[in-house]
Amino acid sequence: MGQGNMCGPQFAAARRFADERTAYRHTAVEETSAETCAADPTGAGDDAIERAPPEGRPEDAAETPQPNAGMEGSADDASYNAKRKKILVIDDRCFCRECVVRLLRDTLPNHVFVAIARAQDLPSSDLTSGDSNPFDVVILCSGATQLPDDRVAADIDYIRSRFSDTPIILLSDWEDSSQVGEALHYGVRGFIPTTLVPGVVKEAVRLVAAGGTFIPASALVDALGGVWHSGGEGRRRDDSQVADLTPREVDVLRLLREGRPNKIIAHELDLKETTVKIHVRHIMKKLKAANRTEAALMAERALGQ
Repeated sequence: MGQGNMCGPQFAAARRFADERTAYRHTAVEETSAETCAADPTGAGDDAIERAPPEGRPEDAAETPQPNAGMEGSADDASYNAKRKKILVIDDRCFCRECVVRLLRDTLPNHVFVAIARAQDLPSSDLTSGDSNPFDVVILCSGATQLPDDRVAADIDYIRSRFSDTPIILLSDWEDSSQVGEALHYGVRGFIPTTLVPGVVKEAVRLVAAGGTFIPASALVDALGGVWHSGGEGRRRDDSQVADLTPREVDVLRLLREGRPNKIIAHELDLKETTVKIHVRHIMKKLKAANRTEAALMAERALGQ
């Protein structure tokens, strides 16, 4: 009886302590929840911070592709890239071939590149696609090979037999005028030395793809140096190259040397444009020039100032 009376007060005290402790814990939880809601009204906690898009860039906008992203310029590039250009790179050196493709891919991101070791290695699917000229430009890497060279000539002939209207660019470790002249004689539309910076290479490829012809300025200066420093004796010696031209063909050649198109030449000489085209063909045949650019270089040597 005494023992039970003693346990009653102790039990009541323990019960009050437990109730007070539970009440304290509920109060602490409510206060913590209130602070959390004030700091994070969404109730998403840390997960919401990780999923939130960067400031100033809504999530929807981040997924929307931007037109002409990564391209320099707007109007000219948009016109040039209206059709995706397809470029064939030929180099029998694997490392050099991959380096050329990577460089061009970085500078011309909207182009498609096909890389092979030899011209004869082109997949049959590209030859039987129904398009006689599936490539916009062919880049043939000749490395340190000096021209004239039978293998380079054979590769160019093979490419032209497969893709008659596709312009060819020769990528070479050389850049002197004699090498450029030989390349132009083979019928290429561009000569790019490996000493050029990527930005110039990019524009050279774009120029040729658009129908132009590219040669390095250093080679042109080298070619004209002989004319500037040779005096009258050198010019008389070079005059033999145009001795077979008629007076009218010489007039056309002089304007051709200045870079005038056929239409302007016809206007200045009071001729029909078709007549100028015939004169240009005769000039190229007599000078054994592969194209207008080579004929203009030969005219510079022969006619001088």
